[in-house]
Amino acid sequence: IALRNIELFQRDGVLENVRTLEPYLAARLDELRALPIVGDVRGAGFFWAIELVKDGQATRFDQPERDRLVRGFLPGRLLQAGIIARADDRGDSVLQIAPPLISDEGVLDEIVEALSDVLGDAGVHMGLTS
Repeated sequence: IALRNIELFQRDGVLENVRTLEPYLAARLDELRALPIVGDVRGAGFFWAIELVKDGQATRFDQPERDRLVRGFLPGRLLQAGIIARADDRGDSVLQIAPPLISDEGVLDEIVEALSDVLGDAGVHMGLTS
């Protein structure tokens, strides 16, 4: 099964697609840094983490705030936006995304735009913006 999977990846150019679109996705995700709740965006290929902070000095949320954001607000709002992502608060509060490896620019744009809406709402929810 593994060899067949590798064969399909090669035949369909899956890794080439990721390598080609990685700079595009990085640039689009970097736009999210304009949101008050986003402290950092880091990743490679199609595996990325968006660090969530409470101010421009990248102050971490305390445990009750993380519970309210990561466990309370984000799961339902991501579902509402149609985004499958992993909110994690072990250490930094981050939102991890991994778009389908066959995504094109249009799909990546949809994901980033939906994330922008969700994170904008998260900032309001956490009292960072009105």
